[in-house]
Amino acid sequence: MAKRKKARKKVRSKKRVSKRKSIKKAPIILRRKTKKARKINRKKVAARRVKLQKAPVKPRSVKISLSRCKKCKVPLKGIGHKLIAGPFFGIKPSKKKKGHCNKCE
Repeated sequence: MAKRKKARKKVRSKKRVSKRKSIKKAPIILRRKTKKARKINRKKVAARRVKLQKAPVKPRSVKISLSRCKKCKVPLKGIGHKLIAGPFFGIKPSKKKKGHCNKCE
């Protein structure tokens, strides 16, 4: 009987790769936080919640309409003030009382 030839395994030719690319980075191992770390984290979160709950509530700033005087309703801003009230009557916004003109102080 004739001897059989062994089948050769096909070997792929290796492409040239630079040394930097051939070095593989070590896999990052993600592990669960320890019991102690979780406990500390829970305490921090709870402290933040308490701090937010106890924080003083800022009062909403009441916008004073400075467009007209509170008493005499003379315009203090806009076209009416620039054309009429300002030049003719010398009316300006009061420095002492906000929302009033200089005549109604």
